[in-house]
Amino acid sequence: MYLNKVILVGDISDDPKLSKYADSENIFFNLRLERKWLKDGEEQTSTMFVRCIAEGPSGKRLAADTTFGKGANVTIDGSIGVKKNQDGKWDMVVRATWVTINTPGSRAQGETQPAEGFPF
Repeated sequence: MYLNKVILVGDISDDPKLSKYADSENIFFNLRLERKWLKDGEEQTSTMFVRCIAEGPSGKRLAADTTFGKGANVTIDGSIGVKKNQDGKWDMVVRATWVTINTPGSRAQGETQPAEGFPF
C-alpha cells in the first residue's frame, strides 16, 4: 500500500498566478513554511518555500476568493506531484486538493512553540 498525502500550514509568499485552460482554472502559488526549535537554549528558525498548485474546482473556488492572496495564512490538504516548468524541467509541487484560508485568531494561525532539538 502507498500513501501520498500532505497537510501544510503556512503563508502565501507572493501573489498567486492564475492559468486558464479549456474548462479549468489553475492557481499557482508559493507557500512559506517556518520551523522553530531550541538549540542550546536559543530559538532557531528555518524557512522554506514550497510550490503549490490548485487545479480544477479548487482552483476555480480560490480564483473567486478575494481573501486568497499574498500574506494569507492557509492550510493545504493535497499530495506531492511533479509539473513541467517553463524551462521544460520537472519540478516537485504540492497538488492542493483543498485549501482552507485561516482567519486571524484561528488555531492554525496561532503561535507555535519551538521544540527541543533540531527537527527532521
